[in-house]
Amino acid sequence: MPIQPFTQPIVRLDLDRMDDNDNCLFGVTAEIMWVPKPAYQLTLRTPLYAVRN
Repeated sequence: MPIQPFTQPIVRLDLDRMDDNDNCLFGVTAEIMWVPKPAYQLTLRTPLYAVRN
């Protein structure tokens, strides 16, 4: 289904929790779009680290 172009506002808020070495511990993104009805999206981000001993 093709999506029509739009020029409606999009509000996005990003929050990240970092450790002392500026590594991301977790993050949250909230986004609200008006296309033509309000739609919202909430994303939780947690990194995966590979550690070799």
